[in-house]
Amino acid sequence: MTTKNGSPWDPQEVQQLRSLAESGLSAQQIAEKMLRTPVGIRSKAAALKLALRTARRRAMAANAEADGTKAER
Repeated sequence: MTTKNGSPWDPQEVQQLRSLAESGLSAQQIAEKMLRTPVGIRSKAAALKLALRTARRRAMAANAEADGTKAER
C-alpha cells in the first residue's frame, strides 16, 4: 500500500479529514481510508483543532449503549 507520508495536504483532503473526524472514526480508521499514517492524521487533526475518536471514547460509548445510558465525556 502506498501512502502519502509527509506530502502536503490539499484542500479536498482537509475536507475529507473534517468529515471523517465528525463521523466519529478513529485516527487509525481515517488513516486507512486516506492512505496516510495515524500519526499524520492526529497531527493534522490537532492543527485543525478536530477531535478524533479514541479507544477510550469508543469503549465508553459501547458501555453506555449496552447500559442504555448516554456516555459522559
